[in-house]
Amino acid sequence: IAAARAGRVIFVGTAGVYPRGRLTAAIGTVAVAAELHGVSTAALRGEGYLPEPVVVVARTSDGLRAALTACARAAPSRPPDTVACPLAITRSAKLGRQIVAATGATLENLEAFAVARAATAAGIEFAAVLGVANRVGPAGHREWRTHHRAASRAACRLVARFLTATGRAT
Repeated sequence: IAAARAGRVIFVGTAGVYPRGRLTAAIGTVAVAAELHGVSTAALRGEGYLPEPVVVVARTSDGLRAALTACARAAPSRPPDTVACPLAITRSAKLGRQIVAATGATLENLEAFAVARAATAAGIEFAAVLGVANRVGPAGHREWRTHHRAASRAACRLVARFLTATGRAT
């Protein structure tokens, strides 16, 4: 990221949604991340801990997030989301509830936190756009396999609208 001398980084990917009743994002919608939480499930279970210097929260750029969210209003989208980023896919409903309780997250994505940290370390503006592909839990992988391409396309369409609206593709 630093070597590319980018002015901004927009991570585009898919996410699983944590069941939250009426607040649950629908599969196929697009989310713009506000905050990303690195999650250790061992720490959540009380079987480990993260030492103090470990960063566990990354925020997206306010300006970039606002611009992407404005472009999202023309499509099925949501207000900016909090995203949990564990190291492994959560396939247990119980663990999903623990992650939500600890982070307030609405979505799960494994990769965005690392990209956010790299962009932050390089001093580069960062945002994440995620297509909702599945519900987190036992059937999540099957749902992801069914919906990930459409969810990815929806996220890419939002980024394309943003690039067209801003007139900048770099």
